[in-house]
Amino acid sequence: MKKSIDNIIVRLHDEETVNLLRGLILADRSGIDLETKNAFVNSGVVHILAVSGLNVGYVILIFVIVFGRFSIYIRSGLTITGLLIFMFITGATPPVVRATIMGIIIILTFLSNRSTNIFNSLAISAFVILLFFHNKFMIRVFNYHLVQFYLLQ
Repeated sequence: MKKSIDNIIVRLHDEETVNLLRGLILADRSGIDLETKNAFVNSGVVHILAVSGLNVGYVILIFVIVFGRFSIYIRSGLTITGLLIFMFITGATPPVVRATIMGIIIILTFLSNRSTNIFNSLAISAFVILLFFHNKFMIRVFNYHLVQFYLLQ
């Protein structure tokens, strides 16, 4: 699937745009030249190049807008499916996994007519990460959650 998305990007855009879109959508920043990276740094928006929670938020926003005419349950199901696909397309990096799990938890909380609490979402996502992604690479995400939770109190 990642390759077919890459082929579509290559077919529709010029080389500079292709490299930027690969970085934003597929988490492949290898083709972005130093001049473009410096332009992002100097303008203060270099965080956009890092595939993370911001991109997950964009995916949620796009799915909610595109499927806005569907019922809340269908829209939520399609959004969750889109989030999971995006997570796997980008290689399931720790920030994307964390943001995806938090996004899914917030969507499910909204569906159950409960109030959303960011601390509970953060704690549940940390638990899920420890439960399913318990390799050493993902333990750093759990440490990040602990620090985040401590600082937000």
